[in-house]
Amino acid sequence: MNLFTRLMLALMGLVFMGLVALWLMVYAVFATLRWMVTGRKPQVVMMWQGLRAFRERGFQAPGFAGAQGAPTEHASHSDVEDAVVREVREVNEDRPRLTKN
Repeated sequence: MNLFTRLMLALMGLVFMGLVALWLMVYAVFATLRWMVTGRKPQVVMMWQGLRAFRERGFQAPGFAGAQGAPTEHASHSDVEDAVVREVREVNEDRPRLTKN
């Protein structure tokens, strides 16, 4: 590549980065104004709050074993069902198994 091509590519990259930065600033102002008018937080704020809560919880969903491997207060071994047994009856020829509504 010659020098002119490299300079043009660098210039196009700088212009692109500048446009992206400008767009982010405009969106931040728009989202803040909308937040003030409607009272609804922007999705970005909601996402970061959810991620922070997830991190503070220790990547732990309720009912799973804690960091030491002990079950939490929500889970017990008696709550687990391996299988549910039910009787399967033969299909009567007069009454089809699947019906249309």
